[in-house]
Amino acid sequence: MSYRFEPVPETSEAEGASLLPTVTQSIVRQAAERTGMALHDQKTGRRISYHQLASATRHAAKALALRGFQKGQVVCLYSPNLPEYAVAVLAVTLAGGVVTLAVPTLEPELLARQLAATHSQWLVTTKRHLSKALLAASQTAVRHVYSFDPALGAQHIGELFETIIADDERPTEALLDPQRDLMAWLFDETEPGTRYPHAAVAALLQARAWPANPLEIKGASLAQAEVLWDWLAALQHGMTVLI
Repeated sequence: MSYRFEPVPETSEAEGASLLPTVTQSIVRQAAERTGMALHDQKTGRRISYHQLASATRHAAKALALRGFQKGQVVCLYSPNLPEYAVAVLAVTLAGGVVTLAVPTLEPELLARQLAATHSQWLVTTKRHLSKALLAASQTAVRHVYSFDPALGAQHIGELFETIIADDERPTEALLDPQRDLMAWLFDETEPGTRYPHAAVAALLQARAWPANPLEIKGASLAQAEVLWDWLAALQHGMTVLI
């Protein structure tokens, strides 16, 4: 699916930035005020409440900035479905980054092609998929490899989620122009994929029917575009996502 948008008038960064909250900003700000369950892993029973979602996302976004992450950089997620997957997507985009999502069945050659095409410098995976991820990363400009679970050869992403930031004045949320700044760069059978500014994602979600509550993800990857829009919409409306 591709979203076509009209060119926007020339504006300064200050004039065009964050006139309205992005989808990510809206989800995180509202999550801090919600009391319900955001994510539930049905296989393991692990849960993340909306309050925990807001806290983990903000900590991870600021920790990324402290580690040199810059606005516009691309992070590739190469992982099966996990509650922390959603946190990672929100943290990266809250920090001003762009996510590109690779289904976990993707072979190293195709993953490397996606990493190269999107100029990804960060890669998040799991211990099970780490060998393929490292092989693909070695052929590209990826410089930072994280794993959702502890694994030799990668930094543990839990460090980002759990980092307590003190005496640092940098804001959690990046200053964004929703019309120009990208949120996602998604691949299917086409190359170089489809790029979605924050405003395009907001328009897509607004045009969709509300998902069922709870939203149950069955037999599909959180990386797939249609599934991504569904779980983002569910979180935007305060629903529970069953993984």
